[in-house]
Amino acid sequence: MLMLICGLLLIVAGRPALTWWLVLVIGCGWLGSGLDMIERRAKSKAIHHFQRNQVRYRGVVNHVSSSSDRQRIEMINLSLVANGQRYTGAAKFLVYLEENLPVAIGDTVSGSGRFYELAGKRNPGDFDFRSYYQRQNIFGRIYQGNKTNPVIYPDSSVSARRTLDNIRQAIRLMIDRQAGGQAGGLVNALILGDKSGIDPDTRDAFIISGVVHVLAVSGLHVGYVLLIFTAIGGDKSGIDPDTRDAFIVSGVVHVLAVSGLHVGYVLLIFTALGRILRLPWGWDKLMVILALMAFATLTGGKPSVVRATLMAAVYVLAPLVNRNSNLANIIAVSALVLLLIKPDYIVDPGFLLSFTAVISIVIFYNLFNNLLPLNWRVNEIKNPGLKTLWGLTLVSLSAQLGTLPLTIMYFQRIPVIALLANLMVVPLVGVLVACGFLLLLVGWFPLIGFIVGSAAKLVAETIIILTSGLARIPNASLNFTQPDWLDLTVYLALVSILFLIKYQKFSKVLIISLVTANLVVWQWAVERDTMDLVFMDVGQGDACLIVTPDHQAVLIDAGEKNYRVDMGSRVVLPVLRQLSVERIKYLVMTHPHSDHIGGVTSVLNEVSVDTIWDTTIDHHSQMYDDIKTQLQVNETALIHPFAGDTRWLFPALHLAVLLPDSAYFNHLKSINNRSIIIKLIYGTCSFLLMADLEQEGEEILCSLGGGLKADILKAGHHGSITSTRPRFLDLVDPEIAVISVGTGNKFQHPSATVISRLTAAGVQLHRTDRQQALWLRSDGRKIWKMNWK
Repeated sequence: MLMLICGLLLIVAGRPALTWWLVLVIGCGWLGSGLDMIERRAKSKAIHHFQRNQVRYRGVVNHVSSSSDRQRIEMINLSLVANGQRYTGAAKFLVYLEENLPVAIGDTVSGSGRFYELAGKRNPGDFDFRSYYQRQNIFGRIYQGNKTNPVIYPDSSVSARRTLDNIRQAIRLMIDRQAGGQAGGLVNALILGDKSGIDPDTRDAFIISGVVHVLAVSGLHVGYVLLIFTAIGGDKSGIDPDTRDAFIVSGVVHVLAVSGLHVGYVLLIFTALGRILRLPWGWDKLMVILALMAFATLTGGKPSVVRATLMAAVYVLAPLVNRNSNLANIIAVSALVLLLIKPDYIVDPGFLLSFTAVISIVIFYNLFNNLLPLNWRVNEIKNPGLKTLWGLTLVSLSAQLGTLPLTIMYFQRIPVIALLANLMVVPLVGVLVACGFLLLLVGWFPLIGFIVGSAAKLVAETIIILTSGLARIPNASLNFTQPDWLDLTVYLALVSILFLIKYQKFSKVLIISLVTANLVVWQWAVERDTMDLVFMDVGQGDACLIVTPDHQAVLIDAGEKNYRVDMGSRVVLPVLRQLSVERIKYLVMTHPHSDHIGGVTSVLNEVSVDTIWDTTIDHHSQMYDDIKTQLQVNETALIHPFAGDTRWLFPALHLAVLLPDSAYFNHLKSINNRSIIIKLIYGTCSFLLMADLEQEGEEILCSLGGGLKADILKAGHHGSITSTRPRFLDLVDPEIAVISVGTGNKFQHPSATVISRLTAAGVQLHRTDRQQALWLRSDGRKIWKMNWK
């Protein structure tokens, strides 16, 4: 789809040569990626046998990262042994230790621990960690535990990688010492690509304001540098064609692409140094290229920084071989080299965003400039500063428009204020990067290092305050669902119309407008009133989302929250974003156990909730009391439903409360048996949501007889032996039973007896521990599963 969109845009823009280059590059990338995928699947199948087993391992350390309470070691050439089975291969694994040990790159480590495969997508809107890590050849995690430590065999040979890692560690510690706190974390992110020192709130502010790209190491710096480089060469007129091409080569200001300023500043420093030293022509360019290569190595060789380095190097090298720098060739050669090195880059978000942004600048910059009134065009502006600022604005806008489909696809969010934020933040980031590079040179000396570090700290704190303020602006970013074929068609049509207006082909504009309008109208006309129901995979807990045809939302429970994980922020909020839910009509807390209400706090912090449903159980816990306090602060309406209550959400769609029954409520001791039990009915389709109800509560429900019949049953208490008794199951007679349960939970849910009982009754099982989330859609006549993976 990406290739089709870019290809059509390039044809419309009158660049068929770049179109053929694009087809060749992406075609080669997909072919290589397909071959790699076959190899990955074979490795994954061979390793699957070790899942959740205690294994003995031995391998070579490839990377080490440490925190205050844990150490993570990336290992290569690993051998696994468990239950008489052995795996030896080139796959990488992550070994987690409970304490920091003196281990270095190149050492051999031997130990034992429990092996886990990497998790894939478990919920709509989830990040696919399995695919992400497998593209890096990482296939599993081993937890050593704290009972025994592994045996370390130090590597006494000289290792270039270990030396480089030691240099990076020394630089990191020096920056932390001289700048400190958030400033040090920000400088380390900009110089080394190490974002571990940036706290989550600051990172969220960068994301919402649309400037998160400055935290990654890549090529926005090239644009700054080549602008200055052109100025040094005597061009003071602003954004002329050569300078604009320099910005395109660097991928300057490609908002929301994985980007940064670093490569350009390397160019700036060494280009200026070459002129100061009066190096012979050619040797100065060679020095710049070597400096770029060294910096790319120091920062870990990320796709975006390698892309920027390659493109800048080709651009700088072109005059040495008496060639004009051709943008199409530079873009294509850089992409082809990266894909030959690693074909999986073709599905890497950083690679796609980076190159799409560069191509977008090629396509849209001249378009926007030519559509503007004459006195607004960049080349007609006389003031050099205003001319440069306006030129950079058009470059940024071009990149935003081109990367729009990918931005929505990967992030389901568009920062509305990104253009303004970039114009305000990026120059400050440039100053901070300059301070960072200066720290690399003088930070080792106490006094001058302290002075430069203090300056960096001031600039970093200014950036953090600015981004935090921008992120708090209402509607600073808009949430979107995954784009479908109609969304992409409308996008392509609108862009095509811009080009046709440029060429004054108004008859074609009218035709495209009418065809697109017809597609939108027909899509709306044939669209059925469908309801969505998502049973989320929140581990050992419950969370269910109902979205009505008119987009009202009901959230029933929100999963667990403990010291390790908050299912509200990890799972529930991404699912809400995926389904474009910005307001919840009813949030139902079925009963006050942490595995059902733990995530409620995060939801209340991020999403408007009209009404909370809660029981009248006299229960006290820190979590439950905090939620009730939060409801009072937010002035959220609170109701206590009982059996017989009904809420209509849409014609033929309503919630019916079956329990708790006021007649029995005070006589039941178990909190589980006083849960809020809901039957959702839409037309002829029905869904019975059983929370943690157990046998005693089921017996009360059985008095409803045929009123219990439901197409979908959310089994009670995670499939425990205490629930889903034979008589109850006979009355419900479901087609599908959903069991929300955590992998390897300590309660050993679901019960084998319950599984056998459901299977014998001909009920189709869906277990979230094995099959992840279940997304159902209904039009009131039938129910079908949505393929969200």
